Amino acid sequence: MHKILDVEQILVINLGGVGDLLLSTPALRALRKLYPKAYIALLTISRSSVSVKELTYIDEVVVYRGSKDLFNLRKKRFDMVINMRSLTSRWSALKMAFLFSWIGARYKVGRDTQGRGFFLNIKLPEQDTATMHDVDYDL
Repeated sequence: MHKILDVEQILVINLGGVGDLLLSTPALRALRKLYPKAYIALLTISRSSVSVKELTYIDEVVVYRGSKDLFNLRKKRFDMVINMRSLTSRWSALKMAFLFSWIGARYKVGRDTQGRGFFLNIKLPEQDTATMHDVDYDL
């Protein structure tokens, strides 16, 4: 059973392609069930945003276009930020660590791929050679 944390604003980050984003939809639906009253925003890239604009369990889809978007995200004061993708390299982990730090959420959630999730305070262990399907990791 998952422990429900006290959160009102959640930002889910999925900067992968359309396929990666579609694989995350079961987790997004489950997140809405866990936090029915929370404001849930999804940060994604332009080409993927079209596929999720109509999801009823997401309050806002934010298309990442540059640093201006980062300032707007910081102003929203999210309680929780969730990274849905693997940390494929030390460099990608550093970029995500910067993004998480900038947003300033209390809970930093994501995959600890090969121990690269040093900046997360809620981690899902993951190996480079995944032992589960991406849908299961996202859930």
